[in-house]
Amino acid sequence: MSERTSYKRFPAVKCWIKHIIQSEFDESDNSFHTIFGKVKRIRIIGTIIEKNEELTEFDEYNIGLEDDAKENVQLVFKLDDSTSLIRAVIESANPEKYRNYNVGHTVDVVGRPRKKEGILSLWIEIIRKVEEPNYILLREAEIVRRIKSGDIQKITGTSDNKTNELSKEIDVNNLFEDN
Repeated sequence: MSERTSYKRFPAVKCWIKHIIQSEFDESDNSFHTIFGKVKRIRIIGTIIEKNEELTEFDEYNIGLEDDAKENVQLVFKLDDSTSLIRAVIESANPEKYRNYNVGHTVDVVGRPRKKEGILSLWIEIIRKVEEPNYILLREAEIVRRIKSGDIQKITGTSDNKTNELSKEIDVNNLFEDN
């Protein structure tokens, strides 16, 4: 009987960008501890608000990917899902393949969030345009349902003391007074 090698691939967790931004990063295994648990891959829907091509040099993470070429084209998108913004990168990209992804398009993205030198990025594995508006509503409903069902966890190691202090200072009743 032959042995079979299997690789564990973490599932892409459907979430909003704010869940990654508010999470605790674990440098030891490159994971984020979010309200949905330990996350290594995410799936978000966002609108492209900026698109750039960047020419970078290969480093120790991507050396040898392009027949020992010295330069690498990255496509960099800034995505907005109405909860926050994130920088999304396609490494070793052929710009012609992605020329139909422009500012204003809504996209469904699967990728690995990374934090390097304090900068949060999403390394895109899969990107596709969302043509059907109901698909966006369905995704929002899935995330809301998961949160409302109580299938969430407390983020360890983070503190909302500043937020709590600020909310105590603001008197909500006085915000909308008639003058």
